[in-house]
Amino acid sequence: MKISWIEPDQLAASSIPCSLADMKSLHKQGIRAIISLPERPITRFRGIDADLLANLDITYLHVPIQDHYAPTLDQAQTIIRFIRSQTAQSRPVLVHCNAGVGRTGTILHTFFIARGLSVAEARMAIQQVRPQSTLVSFAQREFLGELVNQREVFADLGD
Repeated sequence: MKISWIEPDQLAASSIPCSLADMKSLHKQGIRAIISLPERPITRFRGIDADLLANLDITYLHVPIQDHYAPTLDQAQTIIRFIRSQTAQSRPVLVHCNAGVGRTGTILHTFFIARGLSVAEARMAIQQVRPQSTLVSFAQREFLGELVNQREVFADLGD
């Protein structure tokens, strides 16, 4: 399964992993935590269940976000807290939605905004490694624009 490293050995992005082979590939590439953004969890796929995740030593977080929409501020905080917690333990995180574009891109932008970048700077950083994830919907762009003025909500979520 193809992934894009956004931050080497820390944060990656992809489309949805939907098979045992995909999960084994992610593990082989170093992924140890997954943030799943589709409305339905990846455990709905045959062969992907809690036992498999445990056997692969992959921590799983499902944060359902409707396609073409943005997360709530609470969801964004939960996701950033999870990324920071996992990477602090040297556990690389994969973020995915269905295609790995809109919702995934929104979270990648959020990751960089939480680090102090502007939306344009975040877009440039993502463009270099995963250009398709800069294609976000109007609602997602609107969320990111508002988020820049509220980035202090990420200050106490750990680093």
